Amino acid sequence: MQFSDFELSDQFFWYLVRSSGVMAYFAAGASVLVGLLLSSRLLGRKPSFPWLNDLHRFFSSMLVLFVVVHMVALLFEEWTQFGVVDILVPGHAAEADMIPGSKNEGSIRLTLAIIAFWLLVIVEGTSLIKKHLPKKLWHSIHLLSFPILGLAALHGYQMGSDADNIVLLALSASMATALVMTGIGRLFRL
Repeated sequence: MQFSDFELSDQFFWYLVRSSGVMAYFAAGASVLVGLLLSSRLLGRKPSFPWLNDLHRFFSSMLVLFVVVHMVALLFEEWTQFGVVDILVPGHAAEADMIPGSKNEGSIRLTLAIIAFWLLVIVEGTSLIKKHLPKKLWHSIHLLSFPILGLAALHGYQMGSDADNIVLLALSASMATALVMTGIGRLFRL
């Protein structure tokens, strides 16, 4: 077999859209979980684990990477036929024929995902310039991570073709449980 004989499957981009979306969701959950551990004092008054902060940054970076791959793969996926504007402008892909099988409710779920993307841009962008921002402002903006995760979960559950996959549901439930328990711990430690 020569390299010139290599052909992409017709469904390659569909699988890439699915897998990158799932990975982005779990990277978001892991990033929020580690962020909660860092800020909750559940690991002590001031956790002295520099690797924990690095882990938080790693999961955040993976989230951005997988979201970008997810969006770019959508541009090449033949079934939905999205354009750049469709995946960047909330409400633009509103026609029912843009999202096969939807009766315009798909556009609302897509709009929520696009809003989550722009919130992610804001959170990640302000994190890059954190030292130039007042701490309270940065913290308030960083709290948008929770709606990002919620919108991503809604988008994946309502639009994703793997929404009924028992393994993904079990992993999502485990992640949600860990997040809720850590969040409760954070509230009680305040």
